Amino acid sequence: MCSFEVENFLKRHHMASGGIPLLRGTGELLRAMRDGLAGRPSSLFMIPTYLSGETRVPQEQPAIVLDAGGTNLRIAVVHFDDLGAPIIEGFQKYPMPGTQGSLSCDAFFDAIAAYILPYTNSSARVGFCFSFPTEILPNRDGKILAFSKEVAVPDAAGRLLGEGINAALALRGAGPLQFTILNDTVATMLCGIGYENKSYGGYIGFILGTGTNTCYIESTSEITKIGGGEGRMAVNMESGCYAGFPRGDYDRELDEASQNPGDHLTEKMIGGAYLGELMTRTVRGAVREGLFSEALTAAFDMTRVFSMVEISDFVEGSGPLVPIFQNPGDRAVFLELLEDCFDRAARIVAVTFAAIMTQTGEGHDASRPVCIAAEGTTFYKAPFFRQKLEHYLDTFLRDELGFYCKIVRADDATLIGSAVAALLNS
Repeated sequence: MCSFEVENFLKRHHMASGGIPLLRGTGELLRAMRDGLAGRPSSLFMIPTYLSGETRVPQEQPAIVLDAGGTNLRIAVVHFDDLGAPIIEGFQKYPMPGTQGSLSCDAFFDAIAAYILPYTNSSARVGFCFSFPTEILPNRDGKILAFSKEVAVPDAAGRLLGEGINAALALRGAGPLQFTILNDTVATMLCGIGYENKSYGGYIGFILGTGTNTCYIESTSEITKIGGGEGRMAVNMESGCYAGFPRGDYDRELDEASQNPGDHLTEKMIGGAYLGELMTRTVRGAVREGLFSEALTAAFDMTRVFSMVEISDFVEGSGPLVPIFQNPGDRAVFLELLEDCFDRAARIVAVTFAAIMTQTGEGHDASRPVCIAAEGTTFYKAPFFRQKLEHYLDTFLRDELGFYCKIVRADDATLIGSAVAALLNS
């Protein structure tokens, strides 16, 4: 709970957590979701994945799985035993092709094929978690849009990932494989399906680390921009791009100073890559307006930017921020500003979950809650965040809206989820 002085400061600059309305925010986000599903203008992309919403994973059937998320590429074979538990075998980790020098797209495909070749006798099904901009096609192959994260494959745009790897495998004398391409958020959600031998009332995948994204399983009839249809399909919301949450003065400052102003506005409010800078800008404003002691105000370095690690350490009582805020009054003000910032992030996440459950109608049965498969350092390690989120899941989603959910976390989520994708969509 903020003191009167801190609360007024945050309200003056439209940064108070209460500025994120729960019920109205849910309705506004829901409208943006429905616009995206229909192909109308929306800051939510609502990308169809062409992955089934089936929740019964075949047992004792193996799949080759790959996870390309940055500097490394991981590969293994995964199957689910007769109790539904995932078994990971043959795990290997290799440098991601393109991180050790630029190479052509054909050379990239050949490098991936070389990694896969020793596994081709295990299965013809491949789940490939490919966390780079990719358009997923109805056959579940992926059209590469671009590379990022220091991966240099300059001629990759427009090439089909599965098709290209199969062509490289053919040159090596191996038969074609059936590829299912997906991103890390979808893989995390599908891990929830394969994580426990249990039937949930629905599934949501959520990432809150450096950035943020959300996915869920939608009735295909609601995805009218692809003509609707029968059955169910995982939808990648690209929720970090949502532009509907009210922003404050320091949100706008941060956005205007970023490399891509106007882009990924929600991510800039809650993502770990931005929260340290957002908190720094808020503290600078508080220093200018006299919320801290005269000694701190006189000595404060207005060019310094706090990191999330430093913020977490400070809350635990260690690190370089402790001597800056050593005065008890200064420490109390800084903690109030931090707590409200993470409370605001928790409200944004709670609204996102509420909009999804309102759209699907799932989660009203307490015995079959919605499974929220969540990953990301910010989600699990940011100070105050989890306790704030649990508060809103109880008081807003459960008590006010009647929705029940359970957060689950599993090791190797992307590998397990990729296996689920390959086995359920073969």
